[in-house]
Amino acid sequence: MDANHLSFAAQALRYFRRDHDAPCRTPIDAACAWRGADLVTRTDWIEELAPDEIEELDEARAAVRARGLGLAAVGRAEFPLPALAERIASWSRELADGRGFLLVRGLPVERWGDDDSALVYWGIGQHLGEPGAQSTARSGGVSRIVSSVSVYDELLRRRPDLVDRLYEPFALDTRDEQGETQRPFLPIPPCRFANGRLRTFWHGDYFRSALRHPEVPRWTPREAELVALYEEIASDPDLVLEMQFQPGDVQLISNHTTLHARSAYDDWPEPARRRHLLRLWLSLAI
Repeated sequence: MDANHLSFAAQALRYFRRDHDAPCRTPIDAACAWRGADLVTRTDWIEELAPDEIEELDEARAAVRARGLGLAAVGRAEFPLPALAERIASWSRELADGRGFLLVRGLPVERWGDDDSALVYWGIGQHLGEPGAQSTARSGGVSRIVSSVSVYDELLRRRPDLVDRLYEPFALDTRDEQGETQRPFLPIPPCRFANGRLRTFWHGDYFRSALRHPEVPRWTPREAELVALYEEIASDPDLVLEMQFQPGDVQLISNHTTLHARSAYDDWPEPARRRHLLRLWLSLAI
């Protein structure tokens, strides 16, 4: 687990330890309980940027460069977006209270190049929330996302007897990123239900690899069955939505209601042709 994932896991631990309501035992009727098969032919989850909005982003980018500011010195005030800010706020509401994901399309990344594209990405993030960490990756193919609420509903339909275990901690492997005085795993409850909302933290690979530590209890047969069934449902083609990124796309997702993965990807050997992906972890402002 890299430092960014470890930081997010620590935040999840603090959040999921709060008091919560009894486990939800009825299907959850919410916008975030979507099915990929229902969205694959729709485009209402794609936000196309207008020319004047791109121009405003470009002006903010140029102003930062003219001042010689580094990313760490760029906050919302240093990257003003008076016209676009209201639309970005609507994206934040969609992530927090709506579908839980969207795709912003149209950034002219070929014209800006990697560094300026990263600056604009960071600037947009300042208007969405509080950036916690950033990383770069040049691998990963088709993006696959699934509603963790829909996964929960399907698990509830198939095996209601397993649902309560989701509210108890699983050991999450820190993959040797913990401090010297800390344990090499974190106890993370996958689900929390409070005020009518389900929030999920699921990282099956890290739940499994935590078992390499002798102090982590072995899974019971029912726990192993739960993990296998949860991931089987999360891979259901009827639930999964796949999207192939275009240059200039920005995928925004809520980690509390959306699970995500990428297929394998072979990149170009020439550095100038390689795909450039950025990841930014945010705490929403709303």
